[in-house]
Amino acid sequence: MEKSYHSFFATLKGKTVTIYKGGPESKKGKLLAVNPDFITLLVENTNNVIYYQVQHVKSVTEDTKTNSIQMADELDVVEYHHAESFTSLLEKFKGEIVLINQGGPDSRKGRLVAVFNDFIVLFTEDDGLVYINLYHVKSISLVVQDGEKKNQDSIVQIPEWVCVDHFQDIFKHFTQHWITVKSGGPENLEGVLVENTGGHYTLVNNQDVIRIQPFHIQSISIGPKGQFKQQNQNKKQEQSEESSNENQNEESSESSSTESSSQHSTSSSRRSSRKSNRRSGSSRERIVKTIDYRWKF
Repeated sequence: MEKSYHSFFATLKGKTVTIYKGGPESKKGKLLAVNPDFITLLVENTNNVIYYQVQHVKSVTEDTKTNSIQMADELDVVEYHHAESFTSLLEKFKGEIVLINQGGPDSRKGRLVAVFNDFIVLFTEDDGLVYINLYHVKSISLVVQDGEKKNQDSIVQIPEWVCVDHFQDIFKHFTQHWITVKSGGPENLEGVLVENTGGHYTLVNNQDVIRIQPFHIQSISIGPKGQFKQQNQNKKQEQSEESSNENQNEESSESSSTESSSQHSTSSSRRSSRKSNRRSGSSRERIVKTIDYRWKF
């Protein structure tokens, strides 16, 4: 049934369509390429190219009016990635800043650092390394950065990530760790991960015991939500305070040196003045004593 439903994509290649009728994933543009498990869309009036996993495309709307009057364009002039499958496509994005899903609470932006059988690893500013279930990736697009931002991101040190074959194997490594789990929508679940029993995962957060169905887990990361960003902010603040203290110490040292020099100069000036006064007084005494008084008779 699914294969039959998606078979019409080939007939829409080169035409203007709208992927999804609404929501953050909804985009209108020209269908550039059709592959077995993903399609490539050039968003209307932009150079943004989005790659959609076919299994998540709920609807496709053809703009018959536009398609009936538009001229045949050269699709080859638009640069986009070619691949045999969605997984092999993701391999081409490794090391790049990408946007996973196009908006809403399920959207993630970061550097794609690893691609495995059924999950990817994204390095984000907020949560550090995030492990994303590939099944829940609806779309991916490249984020274009300016030169300065690109250079700044390239020098960021990325921590080591867990290398396993399947997404569920990650949970074995994170047992007894505080983790954040995203299970769709705005909901983020946090707690200490305990062993998988009864076909579900369990998080313990104070008095709450949270049981999660594995199929609905979209992503997992170590630590509370936003911890990585908070740690970086604290580190920058500490470095800023250290730098400020060093500058204050240097200014204080320079001020003390200037004050000491000024006091030394004042003291020298006073000693010189006293010596000058003594010399002046001695000279006047000699002059008085050498006056030859002549009396008139």
